[in-house]
Amino acid sequence: VTNNRLRAALTAELIDPWFYLDANAFIQQAASSLLGVFGTDQTTSGEFADISTVSIAPRLRYRRGNLWSGETSLNSSFLSSNGTVSDSQTTELRARVNSGTAFGKLGWSADYYSEATRYSSAGAQVDSQKIDIGSSYRVAPKVRFLANVGFEEFESDSLSEKQSGTSWSLGALWQPTNRTSLQATAGNRFFGNSFGLNFSHRTRRTTWGLSYTEA
Repeated sequence: VTNNRLRAALTAELIDPWFYLDANAFIQQAASSLLGVFGTDQTTSGEFADISTVSIAPRLRYRRGNLWSGETSLNSSFLSSNGTVSDSQTTELRARVNSGTAFGKLGWSADYYSEATRYSSAGAQVDSQKIDIGSSYRVAPKVRFLANVGFEEFESDSLSEKQSGTSWSLGALWQPTNRTSLQATAGNRFFGNSFGLNFSHRTRRTTWGLSYTEA
């Protein structure tokens, strides 16, 4: 069995420093059914489908002195297949604003994310969106307390009704040096408790990271 893959990526600075363009193309073979038996050599007893994905994402960056900065991106991706996998089109909108150094010990952020996927063969669609408002306060030179509140919703033709609800989390960020950070959070989303842990460390030649998420 031969499995070929092809990937191409492009990042362009169209108008530096505020307008950029990301583009990706990906071709691979995937199993047409999840019921196939997979072996250790990544073969399967089921049929394969050739899947092609193309995505284009313009990004806009903006800054207001030392008050705030942000970024907005719109990602449009298209998936096509010559097998039983349904063709689809996905649109993702991301927007984020962060506070600047003018706020001193206090920090804040606002995030919005939405995703809409349309499946051509089944005529189905999946929609989701999420809004988050975050804040932080520096209680010590190397420690910040974190708080977050938000709202999210999920809608699909496979569900009898829209799933939605509020979310919140509390945590702390420790940065002993400008190369090392440790962040831990705990909270609740509309479907249950959530936990997160992120550690990162940079050396002169390497970057190390550890992440754990339970939701």
